Amino acid sequence: MMKHTIIRVFVLWTIFMGLHLDCCCGQVLYKSDNCCYECYQKNTAGTSSVADGHQKETSKKIAFSVNFSRFSQRLNNTNQILVYKNVLVNHGSGYNAKSGTFTTPEAGTYAFFFSVQVHKNVRLSTYLMFNGKSVSESLAGRIPDINTGGNMAILSLKEGDKVWVQTHHSGLDWINMSGEVILNYSGNSFSGFLLF
Repeated sequence: MMKHTIIRVFVLWTIFMGLHLDCCCGQVLYKSDNCCYECYQKNTAGTSSVADGHQKETSKKIAFSVNFSRFSQRLNNTNQILVYKNVLVNHGSGYNAKSGTFTTPEAGTYAFFFSVQVHKNVRLSTYLMFNGKSVSESLAGRIPDINTGGNMAILSLKEGDKVWVQTHHSGLDWINMSGEVILNYSGNSFSGFLLF
């Protein structure tokens, strides 16, 4: 009886190891999961690890990218929001092409990039704004050629927070010396996405 039990255990163990080796044969075992990295990825697809060893669903995809290609805007006031109407990507529907404002669909850490491109002998200072406060500045200076300025920021946001790009707040001389700039290049862009 004991002999038959030992044989059954041995057969079951052999089958288990055979299945495991079919999957992970010759592979380096990953962490403490007793399987190769390829199997680990398959087993954890659609999840992200957290510190306590449990797993939760991955955040949804949120990303946008917009510019002024085929559109233009006349900037002639301080604190004027740049409204990028050419929408390349708007996953998560956070960007509003009518207001120029990105509203956070989900809390998390986001990366934002913005650039301004002006005609020769024109200057323009812009700010990246977060809920009404400036967090980053860009300056396209006055030179005898087309000029570009840009910057970026990484922000921790709550759901419903707002981010946008606007003109300088202190004086029209930062919107060229005439107090007016017309933006119409695709080099004028605003992008952002959820990091984690």
